[in-house]
Amino acid sequence: MSKHSDVFEIITDLDVAETPFAIASVFKVQGSSSGKVGDKALFDENGKRIVGYIGGGCIENRVAATAKETLIDGIPRTVEIDLDSDQMDMGIPCGGYMS
Repeated sequence: MSKHSDVFEIITDLDVAETPFAIASVFKVQGSSSGKVGDKALFDENGKRIVGYIGGGCIENRVAATAKETLIDGIPRTVEIDLDSDQMDMGIPCGGYMS
């Protein structure tokens, strides 16, 4: 069973229930980041994570807000996140980049 089997199972359940959701997937990482390429998460229309993992708090908050926008207008988006601690207000030096 793949590490994403729970995500895929829930996608099927949400589709059957006709429940709106957004899929976030990490596809590029440079430097230090808690999220790794291939990580996935599902978000509901309120931006709440249903299942999965794409990175810690500040990363997830930014992606959750974008997921809400996407569920409103139906436009897919790519979120690029510079993990510089000054820009992200994390107080820790990640120094990475992810999208």
